[in-house]
Amino acid sequence: MDTIKELPKVLSDINVPFKISAGPGAGKTTWLVEHVKNVLENSDKLNKTQKVACITYTRIGADTVNKKIKNFTDTNRLDIGTIHSFLYRNVIKPFVYLIEEDSDKNKLFNIHELTGHVEHRPSYDRISSWIHSIGSRYSYLYDQKKSDENGQTNLDKTRTILKNFEWQFSGNKLEGKLSKVYFSDLRFPSM
Repeated sequence: MDTIKELPKVLSDINVPFKISAGPGAGKTTWLVEHVKNVLENSDKLNKTQKVACITYTRIGADTVNKKIKNFTDTNRLDIGTIHSFLYRNVIKPFVYLIEEDSDKNKLFNIHELTGHVEHRPSYDRISSWIHSIGSRYSYLYDQKKSDENGQTNLDKTRTILKNFEWQFSGNKLEGKLSKVYFSDLRFPSM
């Protein structure tokens, strides 16, 4: 398909996620509003307590979708917003209490002050303590003193692995995978 106009007015399978990519003024928002209306009216997987997530890249896009869709349907069954606002409402805010304190019971931040609009900036001391805590447990990952027969240090190997790590969906699960098979042969020298 070369243009948004070549998309079917309604997707044949309304119960699957999708992504629309097109330039400005191509009709993405209009098409999306029609599709969301169709999903709300015809989905056999959507019950009264569930919502349809409509995620955009920008606030302007989210606001535009919200304005257009209000004319046609009840927005209580929709979760319209940017990827950041969606993740904040559905992932961070509900589970932030799980990371309120570090492993030493030091308070990382006040969860009651989190609004999603203020960036959390931990102090230098807090960051240093995290690095020290992580470093003491995983120092072999960034060791630059030991090297293998090819001259690669553990830090070199760690960087190589992280550069080639890919997240992939497998069914409904998100799984991490190294993009190249031979990385499984990397061995870290013992401490």
